[in-house]
Amino acid sequence: MVAADACVRTGWAYFSAARHVAASIALYAAVGALLGVLTSLLIGLEWNVVGRPLRSWPRLALWLRPAFYGAVGAAGSVSTALFTFSGEHVAQTRMKTFGPFVFVAAAGFASACGAALVFCALSWLQRGKNRRFWPLVALFALSGAGVVWVDLTQYVALYPRIHTILELSAALIIGATFALELHALSKRYARVERAVRSVAAVRAAWLALVLFVPSVRVWIDGSLRHVWLDEVYVGRVLRRFQVCEAFFKDPLHWRGLYLSRIDRLRERFPIGEPKTADEWQAALRESPDFRAQIEATRGPRRGYNVIVYYVDTLREDVARDPSVMPNLARFASASLDFSAAYAAGSDTLRSLPALTGGNYDVSTTPPNDIVRVAARANYERVLMIAKSAHEFLGKLRPEFHFDRTVEVEDYPAEMQVWGYGAQQSTARPLVDRTVEFLSERRHANKPFFLWLFNFDQHNWRELDSQYVEATA
Repeated sequence: MVAADACVRTGWAYFSAARHVAASIALYAAVGALLGVLTSLLIGLEWNVVGRPLRSWPRLALWLRPAFYGAVGAAGSVSTALFTFSGEHVAQTRMKTFGPFVFVAAAGFASACGAALVFCALSWLQRGKNRRFWPLVALFALSGAGVVWVDLTQYVALYPRIHTILELSAALIIGATFALELHALSKRYARVERAVRSVAAVRAAWLALVLFVPSVRVWIDGSLRHVWLDEVYVGRVLRRFQVCEAFFKDPLHWRGLYLSRIDRLRERFPIGEPKTADEWQAALRESPDFRAQIEATRGPRRGYNVIVYYVDTLREDVARDPSVMPNLARFASASLDFSAAYAAGSDTLRSLPALTGGNYDVSTTPPNDIVRVAARANYERVLMIAKSAHEFLGKLRPEFHFDRTVEVEDYPAEMQVWGYGAQQSTARPLVDRTVEFLSERRHANKPFFLWLFNFDQHNWRELDSQYVEATA
């Protein structure tokens, strides 16, 4: 797994390769040992519940023992199945209802088939049918490598739960490969069994060190701090390991991984308690003439209209540079400007929920999320957005939902785009559509909450190079 991670990992020039490999193997040695313990407990449970009682009925056991593992696989896939078919578009189809059942059934069937093949391999080995046994072991090895290849190269890295299922499947298939090989060798050579037991004892001791000696975990964490830029396999395993560490540290007050990381930052650095900024209480700095102009544009309405001019991936130092963005700099000079503001993460799925929810815990959507507040206040919620960005958020952030969405095409209909790839600029069309909307709503009584989702900054590498150079 560490080697598969290394094959697709980038940025090797920016960290120590030797330290990365050592810490990765150390991490996997502990996690693998823990997975081995859990697998052994599951196998023991199956043997005592199904296998042992059915020893007198071998044909019945031939079906029920794999079915046990199929049921476990199906149960473990339920949350992923519900998540997979929870997107905005699929929720409007029949797949919203039937999709999760098909997903769970497929996961259960695959688990049962895998378990049945393991039982077949063990039976053939017991009866000395090596010509059947070793090709089946080779099939397990190729299948595990195939799942790894699909997971790391052919499947877009945007569905963490589906990636988890693929990764766990690969680990179990590859683990079964090694287990069958070692079992066959240990039956033939007594030294192999002693060697396996010795390695297992060392791994168990290492797992105990990792679990009970904090300095070991700190070393692994520090040695692998670069993996968050490109998680692949090592980063995913480290993230899950940190989730477990944070949970068992204080299970009664568990608030999720994101907030546990905030607590860790507060332990490492002198970050004070959050409080309301003084700027909220201070009087506005706008001139009387400017304020009069604003009041004139508002007119007699029930509540203020709210416009969010959102620019995806805009750097703070660029936004404050009057030589690059003079209009924004001038607007900020006459506005309430929060200069000490920081993104909650380096991607949309961490930053956007924190912006709308006002909360570092981006795994949930609080009641005071501004989109929900606007709905409760009976505002008309309108979203102006590039089509590719809307499709992405509709799937992975369905809570970012508005009463009316105006999509601006940014790629041809015959293209397949997901996250990246749209090559048509949408900055000017978004503003044009917004101006049209404001003209339509000039005399409306119901207030509106309008969100302009500018996407060109995020997508600039895909845009026409001449356009980028002319507007950069």
